[in-house]
Amino acid sequence: DTYVGLQVQQSVRLVYDLDDEKTVRETCLRFLNKMAGPYEELSVRRARELMTEEGREWLSIPYVRWDKAKALYAGFYGGRGYYTPEPSDFREHQSYYPLRAVGEGITVASMCPNKKISEEALRALCAMADFVDYGRHRTCAPIALLDAYWRTTDRIEV
Repeated sequence: DTYVGLQVQQSVRLVYDLDDEKTVRETCLRFLNKMAGPYEELSVRRARELMTEEGREWLSIPYVRWDKAKALYAGFYGGRGYYTPEPSDFREHQSYYPLRAVGEGITVASMCPNKKISEEALRALCAMADFVDYGRHRTCAPIALLDAYWRTTDRIEV
């Protein structure tokens, strides 16, 4: 959902911060603004979708690291046998990508220099962070929640 948007927003923000040409900066600012709203809305929507009993169950599914997964033989490549990890349980991704999207979408919005993060988005972010049972959750996705929080605490819409 959000990873590519985050990468693009970071790149455009870098150009905005470093380029001295007014027209380039104006173009970058228009693009940063264009992405901010939809990504902030996506974050709020993902938080609502996850903060359910089913979401609580998904967030507790153990995530299988690629190097611990069973390997499948995939044929030869370069004269050697090639193995890939077995496809993981789809439910694992219900605990990783949507949770990461909550933080990353708000981070995308926060990268726009003139964007104030809405109170609704900040409430959703904090509620999501409180909702996760860190004793059971096994992915790095909550890092995106922390990143978003630290980027937005001084940019709250009042």
